[in-house]
Amino acid sequence: MHYFEKYNYLTDLYHQKEGTYNLTDFNVQISNYNFKSSDADILSGGTKYICKRHNMEFDGLEKESLSDLENETLFPPDIKNSFNSDFIYSVVKPQGYKKSDKAILLFHGFNEKKWDKYLPWAVDIAEKMNRPVILFPIAFHMNRADERWSDREFMYSIAKKRMQSNPSNSQTSYVNAAISLRLEAEPQRFFWGGLQTFYDTINLCNSIKSGKHQDFSENTDIDILSYSIGSFLSLILLMADSENLFSDSRLFCFCGGATFDRMYAASKYIMDNQSTVKMQSFYSTQLNCNFIAEKRLSHYLSDEHPEGFCFKKVLNYHHYLPEREARIKEISSRISALALEKDDVIPPDEVLNTLRGKYRSIPTKVSISDYPFPYSHITMFNLMPRYANEVDLAYNDFINRVISFLG
Repeated sequence: MHYFEKYNYLTDLYHQKEGTYNLTDFNVQISNYNFKSSDADILSGGTKYICKRHNMEFDGLEKESLSDLENETLFPPDIKNSFNSDFIYSVVKPQGYKKSDKAILLFHGFNEKKWDKYLPWAVDIAEKMNRPVILFPIAFHMNRADERWSDREFMYSIAKKRMQSNPSNSQTSYVNAAISLRLEAEPQRFFWGGLQTFYDTINLCNSIKSGKHQDFSENTDIDILSYSIGSFLSLILLMADSENLFSDSRLFCFCGGATFDRMYAASKYIMDNQSTVKMQSFYSTQLNCNFIAEKRLSHYLSDEHPEGFCFKKVLNYHHYLPEREARIKEISSRISALALEKDDVIPPDEVLNTLRGKYRSIPTKVSISDYPFPYSHITMFNLMPRYANEVDLAYNDFINRVISFLG
């Protein structure tokens, strides 16, 4: 079966209804589990916040920018979004497998609503490595996003208004209209949603390692396969790791591994140019003054919160460079990255700059490939039948690299 055939076949079969179902043609099964986030109270939209770890109280933003959005029924305050805090995640595993002492977490890219392109990865890795792969969604992505945000007709009307309000705004589309509107209105959402995902991941991994998850044995080893912004999250998980959950974990980054300021997200599939500029400007400006203007954000980005402090270390290439490179060097033997030559969202040289270091003194394994068919950061493996043989070779090479490193 060619890659494009496998992609289409799995896309048709995959669903996220709670329970287990078999994919007999691939000798794997998929179990869907409900997850309830216990950390939604950190999200935007509240009036009062408490840091439970330090018993500190903070006010919400004086001006709640969510009220500026055109349709509050479509864009309710983040803290009230139940779909983001009560959701399904999938475990792809070999058929008949009772419990495993090894797991692979798979993190997706920015502004994605479907697991389609990751299904072949998960199925092939689960089958060939005899190891479960966990498809865990980032906050406000995949099935943690309101389905209406993918409504082509409605979101096109928002994209059109964004173009009309600023004719110089480029890369507008119905695909990125929701995330562009939300992040331009309040760039802080990028951090708070990421922090919720960080805590959700920690809670999931604690459940797995304590033996409370029905698919995994106690003290299961957890490795990570990540793509794009998922690699940004994964680096923070390994760099912070205050609970030693990932002290032996390996991380494979695909089309990811750069600092935030060296990611070029303006794309019809990611964010429009106006929101991208606002995001980069906000974090660059605030980083220069250590986020002093926002007390709650400043607190969570301080060294009192290792996860937030590590987020700050990977925001800007030149900021915290010695500290970042020292920490990446400590974990470099457990990181491997594959970048693509023509990736203009996360270019290979920026992956090298971050993971190998300014003077290439960090021994992280970083490889660069250039495929002999049309590809992009969004679509790495072309689905056109005319390129089937070349795509199969490239895809199999990618899967073999993952298996070799994580195995």
